[in-house]
Amino acid sequence: MRRRKLYVETSVISYLTARPSKNVIEAGHQQSTFLFWDRRGEFDLVASELVVTECSLGDAVAASRRLDALLEIPLLDINAHSVEIAKGLVASGIVPIKAWTIC
Repeated sequence: MRRRKLYVETSVISYLTARPSKNVIEAGHQQSTFLFWDRRGEFDLVASELVVTECSLGDAVAASRRLDALLEIPLLDINAHSVEIAKGLVASGIVPIKAWTIC
């Protein structure tokens, strides 16, 4: 059976590496992320240079933890097709415009 390919975006890495949250919703997101991460070997994970850029921002210690989590995840190439997909996601409202402005 072919393994599923999953794109790992910045919030996954952030929840994975952040200090435990006292906010019940954020703590739930963190717990779900930990459970997923324990099963990551069942999937072919990919990320992008944009995720690396976002994960490198902010506090240096936290950024280092985020970047360490990305070390073994292959990065997708950014090409014309991926840019068109990104534009469509922003235009549809699935991805906020602020995500596009980082590019």
